[in-house]
Parts: sequence; C-alpha cells; structure tokens
Amino acid sequence: MTLIVTTWQRPVKAWLFPPAGLAKFEQMCYYRRSCGGQFPPWFSGRWHTMKPKDVKRLQRLARGLRVRPIAKDMLVVESKSSASGHHIVTIHYDENGTLRCRCSCAWAAHGGYGCSHVMAALAYLAEKRRRAISFWPTREDAERQRNRMLRLVGSQSDDENGLWITTRPLRQPA
Repeated sequence: MTLIVTTWQRPVKAWLFPPAGLAKFEQMCYYRRSCGGQFPPWFSGRWHTMKPKDVKRLQRLARGLRVRPIAKDMLVVESKSSASGHHIVTIHYDENGTLRCRCSCAWAAHGGYGCSHVMAALAYLAEKRRRAISFWPTREDAERQRNRMLRLVGSQSDDENGLWITTRPLRQPA
C-alpha cells in the first residue's frame, strides 16, 4: 500500500489509497472510514449525476414493480433484471419540496437518479396517501399540469438537473 500525506482544509492527514476498481462512492466511504470521517481531497462535494432521458418509459416500467416498506423512508423494490433481486430505495424529504432518493441499483451506483425503482417507491408512497403522481423531465412540462409540484434531484441541486413530479388526488371509484 502507498502512503500519501496531503493537506485539505484540515491538518495534514495520511491517506491509504482505496483498492483499485471501486466506484467513486465506495472510494469515498473507504477514505472516510480510514481517515476519521473526513471527505477525501479529490471530493468536490458534487458527484457527476445522470438524469434519465425517457422518463415516461421508466414511469410505465415502475408501475409493474412490487414495493414493500421496511421503514418510514426506506422501501424494498423488486428487480426486473433478476428474479430474486431487490433494490433498497431511501427517500429524504427537504422542507422546500425537494426529494433526494437513493437506490441500490447499478444505474444509481454510477451516478444516476430517478430510476424506475425510485419512481415505483414514490408512487407507492403517494398511493398510500391517496395521491397520484407523474414524472416530468422539465419544469415547464410539470407547470402545464397545474398540480402541486415536487422536485427529485440527484446530488446536485440546480434546477435544470432535476426531475419534476406533479401530484394530484386519486380519483374516487364510481
């Protein structure tokens, strides 16, 4: 193992390089465990995030996924790619109507957000509150619906980088 001494807004700390082949998030976790909870010097606070391109197709896929809650803000969503696989979705609500969701799928592990598992989990929670939700790629598309709007973001918080969610009451069966 190589030992490197570096300065980064704190006193000099020694850092052991993480094993090769780890994703950025895993590297950061490895670093934080070995250096007392500090972020690594190469971490700028902003991950490269990937926004889904075909939001409506993902929304259709999400309708067929089974969801099971395991905590107030944590749900297990089935995986279509493997019969015995499940993904954990964690939801964090900000007070300004912004949602930050994390998933354990491969898309999210490589910086993506707004996967079908997250959409299925949010739709499940909305249905429990007798609401229906729709996902939109831009704010303009969501504003045309004239319903309450929420924003789903990755690790970056700029407006153009989020998915927009509209919510409305569920229709009562006749």
